[in-house]
Amino acid sequence: MAHLSASRLIPIEFPLPPIEEQHRIVAKVDELMAICDQLKAKLIDIKQTQRHLAETLVAQVL
Repeated sequence: MAHLSASRLIPIEFPLPPIEEQHRIVAKVDELMAICDQLKAKLIDIKQTQRHLAETLVAQVL
């Protein structure tokens, strides 16, 4: 940002939750990221299955 120096930011306090809460937040984010990874893998499998089904249907028609 224009006209924003470190000396103006130093006196600003940034509230943070207690360290235990920070650890719980990180653990929850890790858990949700793992779920997202699982969902991505399932979507890839579903797309491959759809592709194979489409190929099979086209092969049977021809």
